[in-house]
Amino acid sequence: MNTYFPELLCGALAAAAGTAAFALLFAVERRHYLTCALIGGLGWTLDSLLQRCGCTPAMARLCSSAFVALSARILAMHHHCPGIILMIPGLFPLIPGGGVYWTVHHMVANRLQLASETGFNALKLAVALVFGIVLVFELPQSLFRPFGPSGQRRKKR
Repeated sequence: MNTYFPELLCGALAAAAGTAAFALLFAVERRHYLTCALIGGLGWTLDSLLQRCGCTPAMARLCSSAFVALSARILAMHHHCPGIILMIPGLFPLIPGGGVYWTVHHMVANRLQLASETGFNALKLAVALVFGIVLVFELPQSLFRPFGPSGQRRKKR
């Protein structure tokens, strides 16, 4: 039996639960909790699978943040809400908080070489996260209209 699957499933469930908790913390409407959790859990799972398949952490983070942003935009059209409401909580499992923590830890312990390495890696992950979001949010809104409810489409004037 593959020992990676239970680890992946537990991580995905933890990411989904954490995403739902952040949605609650940021006062997202209750009807969006499950959608936020799904986006966050799937985004973390994609990131983990891509790294397992040999992608660099930065490339995996770019692809998974683009997936989260794309999912948020598509599902936002369906739920009649701004995409950012679904995207921000969904990105929390991808934020390189551990890298920032270890950077500061190494700085305080006066291990500056190690601090600069971990800080640079955290910065790469953060920049990849931002580029993934920007790639999706630069797409025109008209591409996402077919994903909205069919009765609510605007007529062209």
